[in-house]
Parts: sequence; structure tokens; C-alpha cells
Amino acid sequence: MRVDTNKASLLRTIVLLVACLGIAPLAPADIEVDPADKLTFQQVGEVQDVFIVEPSGCNTNVFITSLDLSIVKVTSSNPQEGENITFELTAQGIGDTFIKVEYAEDIIPGSGCGASGSITIPVIVGPRPLKIFVRDSTNNSAINNANVYIQDKNSPSGFEAYPIGGAEYWSPRADFESYDVVAVAPGYEPSSSSSLEQDPTGAVSGTIFLDPDTSGTLVNTIRVVIDLLDDGGNSSGAVLLTDTVDLQDGAGNSLGLSPIFGNGEMIFIGVTPGITRATAPDTDDFDFTDATETVGTGVDEIIIMTAKALAGTGQGTYTKRGFSTRAGFQGDIVGDVSNTTAAPVETLANAIIISKQQFSDIATQVEANVIGAFFHPNIQPGNGEIWALSPDLTIEGPKLPVDITAGQTFGDDPSEETSLQVPLDGGDSDHDGLPDAWETTYLASVPSNQRGPNDDPDGDGLTNLEELLILLDPEDILSSTDPDNHDTDGDGWSDGVEMVRATNPHIGQSQPTLLDEVWVDFGYLGTIEAGTLEHPAKTIETALTLKSNEGVIEIKGDVSDTTGQLTTNTINTPATINAFNGAITLDAPLGE
Repeated sequence: MRVDTNKASLLRTIVLLVACLGIAPLAPADIEVDPADKLTFQQVGEVQDVFIVEPSGCNTNVFITSLDLSIVKVTSSNPQEGENITFELTAQGIGDTFIKVEYAEDIIPGSGCGASGSITIPVIVGPRPLKIFVRDSTNNSAINNANVYIQDKNSPSGFEAYPIGGAEYWSPRADFESYDVVAVAPGYEPSSSSSLEQDPTGAVSGTIFLDPDTSGTLVNTIRVVIDLLDDGGNSSGAVLLTDTVDLQDGAGNSLGLSPIFGNGEMIFIGVTPGITRATAPDTDDFDFTDATETVGTGVDEIIIMTAKALAGTGQGTYTKRGFSTRAGFQGDIVGDVSNTTAAPVETLANAIIISKQQFSDIATQVEANVIGAFFHPNIQPGNGEIWALSPDLTIEGPKLPVDITAGQTFGDDPSEETSLQVPLDGGDSDHDGLPDAWETTYLASVPSNQRGPNDDPDGDGLTNLEELLILLDPEDILSSTDPDNHDTDGDGWSDGVEMVRATNPHIGQSQPTLLDEVWVDFGYLGTIEAGTLEHPAKTIETALTLKSNEGVIEIKGDVSDTTGQLTTNTINTPATINAFNGAITLDAPLGE
């Protein structure tokens, strides 16, 4: 496995765009500009400084011009003269533009002073999708059925990118940060964690090359969730996040896997089949309970551990919280989350809130309610910080300091600031990754409980977010497939099957070819249905749709008895059915 990053793509893009705009190419500069590569703003109204350093000792006149004042403007005095100059810029609106830094040294005979020139720097306001290629390391062929996990380096949280065809994977619009990325696809070894930086110009950030799995086994993905219990042993509504979780086999041997953080979970990729135990070392503050599952092959499963908060007695010992005095209780945090997209600012429903105390390997995550309020239970006493993220975890708000006192609630006093904010994501007022214009066009007639990014109201195997990302024209968000129509082009093939089979779900003449061998896996939890061993179908009906006449249906499961349902109750084309791992039962509907 290797990763190629497009280090030169930014410069190439700048040169091309500068040429298109009629600006002179970059001149060799006797000054240094910080930042030198790009200037990014997370939200409208944000202010940033551009620093000019003149190293030659010549007095220099510097002037900065914004090429689009509707996106960014210079708010400090302009021009300025001298050394170590600071210019202040303010974001005015969502979009991309450039600033042009022009300079001219005072002409002093015999001093060597008198140089002049200009530097052009791109400016980006608002988030952008993270774009990644996934390809076969042996022949550079496209891999269109991968799972791409993206972890924020600044938070114990992450999200996923989605295939849009041609080996390309897009995330929802995200911050301009550097991310840890892991890719896995059936038939390939998982990649190691690689660092990729978002390309603000819209170019692909990099390519992940996967090595074929010569053993022929399907990769398992295990997601570990740690449920924080309350005094009564019930879920408190919070989950714990830590990289101290260890996966072990049935004999207690560590599998040696490191997790990547997702939404309230630790994701382990490449877990071997068999008994798998998730365990974490107890601390002075939390008592963890192990959990065990038996996994097969090619599965994506969740293991739920539990944790109980402990409280100090003041004697250097700890007991379970329910048996200690109130003075030993850990603290709580209450507050609210605001959506800075709205004008005026509104509360943000379903935001993700993370709290982390200093010198701790453990963070706590909760979700805000429908009015943007949150409650963080069982926080360790001492100094820490708290921050909010958008519901899709792609936009991170500023961190606030907190000082937790045992037995008290932080945030119920006016002096304690817990009003969190999630910065602007232009055009997406609920921060769910689905732009407002797209939701209005496609989801107006969809029930309200099916309008989220992970919902699939038309049942075609593609979530609303995946439907959005399937674009004919990347500049037109309304050219996606229809989330309220399982077959956008009306050719008889669902949009989900067409995407996996690399046909165009917008064009009726573009249709998948039938397969001589179709795999069905009743234990397979992938989001997209296809008909190969790499991406097995989840139902007999899908297999029959994909199978050629006289084709073979191969059925497997990860339990001794696999039960499925054929709702049409008819197999009307010749087929051979082979079953693996036990008996197969097809249940016909009652009365059929």
C-alpha cells in the first residue's frame, strides 16, 4: 500500500487560474508572505492576518488587492511601508478568489534596493469536500467498492467518504485540515493510516493504493462502542472515546490493531474471523466491562462495551459512583450549541459535543437534543476543554476551557461559558451535509424522519448523502440521482446497483451486464448491493436481478443457519443455488 499526495497540484492550479485571470505569473520575491500557499476562512466574518517579512533590509511598500471583494476584503491600512508588516483580511462571503500582494523597494543608489514584484495567493471561504482516489497497486485499476474512513486529527471523531465512480471518493464538505485516512475493499489488504490534506482548489487530495489479498479472505471491520452507564446501570446517553481499546482473539492474544475514530466509535479494520474480545484497561475514573462477539468473514459488526464512572473517597481509593458520597461524585457539564449559518444565530439540533480532560486518554461524547441543548455526565474533575461538531462530524467549532469540580455541574452559572458554536457551512443550515437547495428540490415530499444524510427513502441502497454526491456536473448539486426514486433513469436497475456496477444511473441506455455468478451474503452489512464475491447481494431478489440465465447463485452466511426471504416467491429463470456454512431457508410470505 502506498499513498501519493498531490504536492504540486496547488501550484499548478494557481498558475493556471492566474493565467486565466490575466495576472502576471509569480515573480521571484524579495519578501516572504505568511501564509504563502493559501488563506482559508472557515466562516463569513472571520478575520485573519497576512504577514509580510522583508529580509533584505530595504524599505518596502506593500499593497494587497482582493480580486473579489464579495469574498474577502482588506480591512487594515493599505498600502504599508517598512518591514514585518501585517495586513488584516475579513471574509465577506462563501467562495474562492485570490489576493495579489504587490511590493516595491525604495530605490537607494548603491544599496541593491529597488526590487519589485507581485505574489498571488488563493483565498477560500467555507468548507470543501475531501476527494480521494482508491486504486489497485498492481495495475492502477479503479476500486469502486471501498470503504474510506477519515479521522479528524484534532478530535477523536471521523466520517466516511463515498464513491462517486471512477475510483473517486468524496466526503461531505469539511474543514481545511489534515486527516488520517484508511481505505479497505473486499479482496484487498486494508491500507495503513495515511495523512492527507484537503486540496482547497477542489482537486483530488491524493491516491490510496491497495494491495490485493492473496489469501482470498474477506476483511472484517469491527466498530467498538463504549456505553457510559449511569448509577442504575442504564445508558447515560454518553459514549467514551479512547485509543486504549484492544481487540483480542479467543485465546486472549492481542490482534495488534490500532483503531481509527468514527462517530462515537473506534473502528478496527482487518479483524480475523473467530472469537473477538474488546477490552480496555480500567483507570482511576472508569471501570470497563469487556464484550465478546464471534465474527465470520467480510462483515461489519458492532461490539458494545460498557463503562462505569468511579468516584474518589478522598483516601486515594475509588468506588463505583453509586456507593460514594456526593463530595466524591464526578462533575457534569450542561450547555447549548449554536448554528452560525443562521442569521440571527440559532441553536443547532443533533450537534456532536466532545469533552476531554487534561492528562486523560479518554474523551466523552454526547449529542445535543432537538433544541441544541446538551448534558455531559460523569466528567473527570480538573481542567479540560469542550467543543462541538456538526452532526456529520465534518465541521468543528472552537474549543472552550472548562474547570470541573467534583459533585458540581459546570455551565449552570453565568460565569461558566458552555455556549458552543459550529462555524458557517454556507447553504447547509442544519449542518447535515445536505445543502438546503438540494433538500428543497428532492426531499420536500419525503417524510421528515427520512430526510437525514444516512436515510434511504427510496430503498435503492444509496443514502441521501450518497445520492447527493453522484453528480454529473460537480458544480451543480441538483444533478444528483433522485433520493425519492430508486431508479432515476427508469431503466429497471436501481441506482445503487448501477453505481456499484459502474453504469450511469442517469442514462437509461447505460445498464449493467448480467453475471454468471452472483453471491448472496445474509450477514453482509454493506450499504450497496451488488452481485460478486467482493460485494455480495443482501437479498435473493437482488441476486436474481443480477444473474444471467443458467447462472449460479452462491449463498453464504456467518451463522449455522441462514434465513432469507424471497418476497416474489418465484424463481423463474434456470439457476444453480449453492449454499455455504449451513442450511439455507427461503421463507415465502404467508398465503403464497
